Amino acid sequence: MDFIHYTLQWCKGEILEASLFGTAGLVILLSGIAFGWFGSTPSAKAMMIPLIVLGTIGFTTGIFGVVNNTQRMTTFAEQYEADPAGFIAEEKQRVEGFEKIFRITYPLAVAFALGGLALFFLFSNAHLQAIGIALMMLSVQGLIIDMFAAERGEIYYKHILEAQQPA
Repeated sequence: MDFIHYTLQWCKGEILEASLFGTAGLVILLSGIAFGWFGSTPSAKAMMIPLIVLGTIGFTTGIFGVVNNTQRMTTFAEQYEADPAGFIAEEKQRVEGFEKIFRITYPLAVAFALGGLALFFLFSNAHLQAIGIALMMLSVQGLIIDMFAAERGEIYYKHILEAQQPA
């Protein structure tokens, strides 16, 4: 298989992930609105703002990911046609940059989860508990996204290394 097919496969995976993340963000956003609109308890009302913020982040990130990676598919194909070896070298550098991101995001997700747990269990204030729940949800979303992105990145990186081997 030609290397560009692996690149396009990677982009399609990113688009699927962004679509799912955006959809989850929309559901969370609508849930926040519903808590504010229909909620009758202080805890339900307190969930409104954290869920709206979290949902907006997820929804906009998802939209950006779909649009960005859809455009990349065309750009990548053109760049590969113009200079296959140069394109593969650029992709290698880009994918190696992901590794640095994952070293930060995993501990950050754990910190958000622990912070959320602390807010939820150490305070009886409904607003702080709602923020704690939102932080825990954010950490779970981050771990899910990064788990799949890291796996796709590893697979793609192997294809890059194979493509750089002399024929």
